[in-house]
Amino acid sequence: MRGDLSLRGSLRSRLLGMSALVSLCAIVATVWLVVSLTAVAIGRERGQVLSDDARLYDSRGGFAATHPDWNGVAPTVRALGRQTGRRITLTDEGRHLLANSASREGRSARSLPARASATVDALAVDAAVTRRPDDTFSDRIDPRAVGPSG
Repeated sequence: MRGDLSLRGSLRSRLLGMSALVSLCAIVATVWLVVSLTAVAIGRERGQVLSDDARLYDSRGGFAATHPDWNGVAPTVRALGRQTGRRITLTDEGRHLLANSASREGRSARSLPARASATVDALAVDAAVTRRPDDTFSDRIDPRAVGPSG
C-alpha cells in the first residue's frame, strides 16, 4: 500500500511540474510575441515620423527657395499640420512666430520648444534631412531656389 501512495505522489508531482513548465513556456512565448510586435510597431512609427519630418523640411525648404520671404506660408503650414497630425510652428532666428498650424488663438511663442527641430535655409540645405537621398546638393543650395541669376 505504501508503494501505491508514493507512486501516486510521484505522478502528482510530475503532472504539477509539467503544468508549471507548460505555463512557463506560454508566458515566455507571450512575452516574446509582445516584445517583437512592439519593436515592429515602434520601427514603423519611427519611419513614419522620419518620413513626415523629411516632407515637412522639404515643403518648407521649397517655400523658402521659391519666395523672397515667409509671407503667405501660413496656409501651407496649416495644411501640413492637418496632413501629419502634428503642430508645426515656423519662427525666425529671433524666435518670432511666423506661422503656426495650431488654431489662431494659440499663436503665443511661449509654448514653443526650447530648441528648434530644424533650420530651414534654401541656401544651406541639410541633405541628411531631405526626403530625396539621391539628391546631392554639392553646393548645398536647393535646386528650386530662384534668384537674380535664375
